[in-house]
Amino acid sequence: MRKRRGGGWCSSLPIPPSDRGSSVLEVFVTVLLLSALGLALWSGVSAGVRLGRRALHDALAASRMVQLDRVIRQGALRVRTPFWEPGPVEETGPEWLRVPWLDGEPSEGMILERRNGLLIVHVREGPPMAFGPFAELEFGVYEDAAGEPRGLRVSVVPAGKEGDDPQVILASFGGSTIPGGRNP
Repeated sequence: MRKRRGGGWCSSLPIPPSDRGSSVLEVFVTVLLLSALGLALWSGVSAGVRLGRRALHDALAASRMVQLDRVIRQGALRVRTPFWEPGPVEETGPEWLRVPWLDGEPSEGMILERRNGLLIVHVREGPPMAFGPFAELEFGVYEDAAGEPRGLRVSVVPAGKEGDDPQVILASFGGSTIPGGRNP
């Protein structure tokens, strides 16, 4: 321990004359550097969050397109006409399309409907499934070279991507049903 000037004892070392603290300019430069570092960190984090949100949005949109493709293809495979019929003859309206012979039954059908930019798919069991919204949406039956209906054609452009090429789904109908019993 050291003795103070006034005769008392002191446990700290005396402050050397060269270490009297920082000037206002040094404090200002330090705060400025820390602010620049904080701003750079903040902009990097916000850019990463925006990129993550965009990637999530794109992944969800791709997932919905895969679901739409699966539903259209599975439904079209269930359209089976008897071998003596030329093929399913679609029924159409201004905003819908019905293809009969679902599961080989002429009274049952698969329905595609356009409603407020959404594509609604109706199959016999289960509730209708809605996909979209779409900026452009077209659907119909595609035919082979002989003019026979062979499947469904669905063309969509997702909302917000109006300038992009359409995504086209071609889904073939199932085969003809085989009659029961023995062949002659």
